[in-house]
Amino acid sequence: MGSFTKKLMIGIAVIFDIIEIILTIFVVGLVVNRILTVIEYVIFGTWFWFLGVKFLGKVRNGDYLWFTLITELVPAWGALPGLTFGVVMTIKGVEKDKKQKKQEAQDSSKTRTKKKSGAKKGTPKQTTQQSKRNNKVVRTRKTRG
Repeated sequence: MGSFTKKLMIGIAVIFDIIEIILTIFVVGLVVNRILTVIEYVIFGTWFWFLGVKFLGKVRNGDYLWFTLITELVPAWGALPGLTFGVVMTIKGVEKDKKQKKQEAQDSSKTRTKKKSGAKKGTPKQTTQQSKRNNKVVRTRKTRG
């Protein structure tokens, strides 16, 4: 997820939350906010889904978005900036998972190089082959001398 995408998502979420606050002030929001909330979460749910965010399963980053959807549907809490909070926390969760995966990949590559370097030092077959080579070199020197 690029920097521009993150900023765009957060900006759109802020705009939606400002609209909800304004509608709530004029009392129209008690009805219209429910419809707007459903539309918002369909938009952001689809957007995150296209970006590869998991909402169901073992590893899921969309838990904050689900939580804020529930809080947005409660009439008194609908005016709070729940969508913005959910979008920001979901983006942070995705970034955290990316860092963890990158760290795991680096750790596994370090262990692979350690295993490879350990194999170069000598397995039993390599040790016997090296000793045979050394014996041949020593024998050839003795016969010439």
